[in-house]
Amino acid sequence: MPKHGYDAEDLARMEMTRVRLSHERDLLAMKLVQLASRFPDDRARQYANEGVGRRLRTIDRSVTNIFQLYPPDRTGHLSMEECDDVAIQLQAFAINVYALFDNVAWVCVLLSKVQLNPMKIGPFKAETTPHLPPSLAAFLSENRVRTWHQVYGKAYRDATAHRLPIYLPSRAYTQEEGARWTELDTALMNAVRHMGEPGTAEEIDARLERHHALQSERDNLGSNSLLMALTLNGPDAEKPVFLHPQVLADYGLVQELVVEVISSVPSHFRL
Repeated sequence: MPKHGYDAEDLARMEMTRVRLSHERDLLAMKLVQLASRFPDDRARQYANEGVGRRLRTIDRSVTNIFQLYPPDRTGHLSMEECDDVAIQLQAFAINVYALFDNVAWVCVLLSKVQLNPMKIGPFKAETTPHLPPSLAAFLSENRVRTWHQVYGKAYRDATAHRLPIYLPSRAYTQEEGARWTELDTALMNAVRHMGEPGTAEEIDARLERHHALQSERDNLGSNSLLMALTLNGPDAEKPVFLHPQVLADYGLVQELVVEVISSVPSHFRL
């Protein structure tokens, strides 16, 4: 992957994956509704339709919005407002991805007709595992799924919900660009301090022109960030991750989970 962008192969692969996932979501949504209609428990049916189904639709829409707001082949600089709009979609995406896993656990516990403390209900909680279909439990215990949950999924979800939300940095800089940005920013501050000093019309115009030139050069440094993060500094910092590939990987994992639910729930609960 190039330092400042995706190559043609990356771009083609991501677009093909995005389109495929969106198409497969439509089929999964239909199968999920059909499955839920067979549930004997009203609340389990509600968690399947209004929990898993609704979140699946929201996740799909968030992915579409992210790729429309920030196409991975975009070269022109994103504005701060555009970065904020991407962050809004990322936050909705992260919360709903994690919560969909929880909804699946609730569906299985409700179908099992067992009474568990709600705090003990979750896809990765030991108290819930015995009430999951064995193949679903096996899927959730796979090393890649556990690693996703422990290293990335839970960290990003918990931080977004309770501490520091996911965001898209407005710009990425090389070491040289970062040094130049600092020089220009310092020069800008000095220019602002001298802006109100008395002078001739020509001197004042020259100050304004210099200020504009410094600001323009500073604001045109760097490239769009390919990474999303929680924060880059301090004790709450987590390793930044590539935005577009990670979003697609998460969406793919969600769909794998829903496929497993549709496959394993009917026989396990004798529907």
